Amino acid sequence: MNDLKLYVKNEKNLTALIERVQIFTTDICMGFRLEKCARQIIQRGNIKITDRLNLDIGKIKDADIETGDRYLGILQNMPNKQRGQTQSNNNLQKKVKADSQSHLNAKNKIQAINTYAMPVITYTAGIIVWNKKEIQDLDRMTRKTMNMYRGLHPRADIHRLYLPRKGGGRGLREVVTTVISQCAGLQEYISKAKE
Repeated sequence: MNDLKLYVKNEKNLTALIERVQIFTTDICMGFRLEKCARQIIQRGNIKITDRLNLDIGKIKDADIETGDRYLGILQNMPNKQRGQTQSNNNLQKKVKADSQSHLNAKNKIQAINTYAMPVITYTAGIIVWNKKEIQDLDRMTRKTMNMYRGLHPRADIHRLYLPRKGGGRGLREVVTTVISQCAGLQEYISKAKE
């Protein structure tokens, strides 16, 4: 196991869960690298600064607010929606640019964008509320970047770009569709969890 994230309702449950994980890892003789461990407690939207958590094997520090944990290049402790959107937008743009500049053929460039760039938006889809214009701007930015690096002709049919390859299209995942399907999947998961 490389990474483990624990989410709980309060500090007491977090401490109990961390202690349980520490006992389990000790029982199976797995390393518990405390220098890579951190915890973060958020109460009513604010990050709470606490003392280090003392375990039998050492102490776990609080997560660093500025250089904290990242997932797909996005800082996990984003304080607000705007910062999260800006980071997601920048990361998507960088990844699309890198994929478009590569020396891959057209099919593989589209596949690279779908595989490496789109998860940035997929990851934030259920967490950050994107309005329709913002999502359409991300699609436009993707097409513009592809156009700049000769991956898409300026007068190419936009609809064909998003059709599956089996249907005569190019197979690019549309950001709008990606966000909608991710939000629907998250809502379905939450509704099933409540049952």
